[in-house]
Amino acid sequence: MEEKTLTDESRINKGPRIGVRHVQMLLMALIGFLMYYTRFGFSVSLVAMTNKYSPNPDVPYYNWTNKSFILSTFFWGYVIPQIPVGILGTKFGMKNFLLLALLINSLCMVVIPSVAERFGSEGVMACRIIQGIGQGLVVPCLHGIIGKWALPNERCRVYGYMSTGYILGTVAGAGANGYICASWIGWPLTFYLIPSLGFVLAFFYYMYGATCPATHKTISEEERTYIESKLKSQNIYNVPIPYRDIFTSKPFLAQLTMALCSGWGYSIFTTEMPIYMDKVMKLNIESNGLVSSLPSVFVLLTINVATHLADLLVKRNYLSITNTRKLMSATGSLGCAGLLFLFVTIPTDSELFCVLTLALAYGFRSFNCGGYSTNHLDLAPNFSAALMGIINTSSEIFSSITPLSIHYIVYDESDKSLWRIVFIIAVVLYVFSTCVYLVFASGEAQPWNYTPVRQNADATPTDRTTDSEQEKSQLV
Repeated sequence: MEEKTLTDESRINKGPRIGVRHVQMLLMALIGFLMYYTRFGFSVSLVAMTNKYSPNPDVPYYNWTNKSFILSTFFWGYVIPQIPVGILGTKFGMKNFLLLALLINSLCMVVIPSVAERFGSEGVMACRIIQGIGQGLVVPCLHGIIGKWALPNERCRVYGYMSTGYILGTVAGAGANGYICASWIGWPLTFYLIPSLGFVLAFFYYMYGATCPATHKTISEEERTYIESKLKSQNIYNVPIPYRDIFTSKPFLAQLTMALCSGWGYSIFTTEMPIYMDKVMKLNIESNGLVSSLPSVFVLLTINVATHLADLLVKRNYLSITNTRKLMSATGSLGCAGLLFLFVTIPTDSELFCVLTLALAYGFRSFNCGGYSTNHLDLAPNFSAALMGIINTSSEIFSSITPLSIHYIVYDESDKSLWRIVFIIAVVLYVFSTCVYLVFASGEAQPWNYTPVRQNADATPTDRTTDSEQEKSQLV
């Protein structure tokens, strides 16, 4: 039976070997790269903005003592648009939102050096808030697009490939910015070099991107038919989003709990690490940038292995989708918690031990990409953009609390014992959320995913319509 199924599958005309759907995933990865480069590379740039690292005497630096507040302001803006854009993207398509995000993000970055000189840290915080609003458009749209382009048995892998762009952006943002900040040109170049490429990427996405196969101008009929048949797409409109069912769904609330509690640890790794390396480990700016990027390198090495493993467990029927999601989530979160506990309980001043333990801890998080991070695509692929808006908004609100909390917990940034409190809180939250997820999680599509909708009687599967018409939703 399996051999027959594979043979039948091989006879299906899927379109070109490298099709439009692959181009969309590449564009998604590039957008993710740029967003994460500018988002997390700023942490290293901020260290250089407040310390004299460049040999060039003309490079300014500022005596700002509110670095944690500056870091947190991005999240203030980031949480604002995610639920609205998840809803609007579900109804009207995601392409224009992504174009707007690219333009806002790049513009805010390139003006920061001038704003810092004229308006000080308050001006920089304003730029980061606006930049956060722009980037808040991205994640719900990317997940909504995955739901419309990625085949069901490839979702974890597609998410893994897209996440590779995120990780490469984080690594490049921290690693490259460290060397640039120490160069003669200094930290201002970090706000011009890569961020300005966002304008170029916006042009290419305008030309070649689309929210779904039905609205792409050059996709072949064979590839479009293949994707839509696998996703069982339908032309519908006025899709009601079942909010009551969503917020009373135990599996969804379990996923939301994991996302919330993971936000504390995630914020430590991505925004606070450069400060820890600077004040506690006394690393210079070049080493700081390199070491701060090392945890993301470990994720880069493991994420595609983890996501392929998750798809393989399901495809070969070794585990159900539910048990696969639970196994991967527990491995990621408890593995990270165990290493963080090891980090704070073993007394050592070894830089190698500290760096490797933190890097491995963050690397374990990649298993979550085959677990709770993609679980909303299992629960309700028809509403993946809206669900991701809710999840990401909630988790980022929690993430924005982290730098503010650390500002008060770690009142002396050079005191290692105060930082231990921060890491212990992360351990407790990882363990608690994993227990909740193991009890209540599910990998099955929920009944409210199939909320009855009004059918468009005039539409046909081969009609080519606009984003605002065709993409009001396509059931999977």
